[in-house]
Amino acid sequence: MYIILFIGIALISYLVQANLNSKFKKYSQVGLASGMTGREVAEKMLHDNGIYNVRVTCVPGHLTDHYNPADGTVNLSESVYHSNSVAAAAVAAHECGHAVQHGFLISKARLYKLTAKGDVPFRKYGNKLLFSRRELLSWAESLARRVNDKGEAALAIARSANRKLRSHGK
Repeated sequence: MYIILFIGIALISYLVQANLNSKFKKYSQVGLASGMTGREVAEKMLHDNGIYNVRVTCVPGHLTDHYNPADGTVNLSESVYHSNSVAAAAVAAHECGHAVQHGFLISKARLYKLTAKGDVPFRKYGNKLLFSRRELLSWAESLARRVNDKGEAALAIARSANRKLRSHGK
């Protein structure tokens, strides 16, 4: 029973990896219109999101790309770091996405606690909590000057909302 499960998982893993390699190979042949390399895309994405304490480094191997929160690095494989292809840009952006998520300074649990106390603006729709970016940004800015727990959360939300508003052009 377990051997069948193991073989099934191994087969699915192989198929996913083969598909990923095939797509990477295909889109490695398509140049990025801007001509930016994977390194340049990664650095721009980090800086556009207000992240300046994460370094972009080159690591040996092919598709060995990863974000390491312990040492604050986005590690791009040689085939991504130096390439100006669509595939390299996609992989670099994906890895930087992890750094951007990690840079959000308020946890989901903390946000739920603030809503339960009524300290953050939200609307309830069925069993879902809905947040307006504009309301959150306004609330966060109004509390940002306070030096207490709410102020720290407000600053984190304000930074995140500002990044999102800039990236969506709103």
